[in-house]
Amino acid sequence: MNLRIDGWRKGIRFSASHLIPGHEQCGHMHGHTYAMHAVIGGEPVGHGFIVDFNEVVAILKGLADRFDHRLLLPTRNERIEIKESADEIAFFVGSRRYVLPRDDVELLPLANVSAENLADHVCGELARALAGRPNLRRVEAGVDEGYGKGAWAERVL
Repeated sequence: MNLRIDGWRKGIRFSASHLIPGHEQCGHMHGHTYAMHAVIGGEPVGHGFIVDFNEVVAILKGLADRFDHRLLLPTRNERIEIKESADEIAFFVGSRRYVLPRDDVELLPLANVSAENLADHVCGELARALAGRPNLRRVEAGVDEGYGKGAWAERVL
């Protein structure tokens, strides 16, 4: 049995900017309005729930709040050099230099901030938050970077 949450309809959205160094179009800083979705597979327990909808929504909204109105910057990209201080993040992509207030940047342990990598990251965070529940079998997370285009990742629990 599956529990499904549609981020567009449930308001689990965030607006953020990113860049993908080396990509012809996405190599320039740009932004999207994203939505996060989830599918939780398992067997109902207790009150007949696989897991409480409100709990899953709260986890996803917490992630969306962290990402909202931020630059999502990958820390595992060899084309991006990052220098952090208490107040700001400076980063370099080739000859381009960017300096932003620390609060405007969300550093993510990714090679690139693609829909695919964001979905995998969100799926991992959701799986960790729901771990240890014997009735759960799998967690899927989807991240759309605009209505109708996105990526999904899955973890077997």
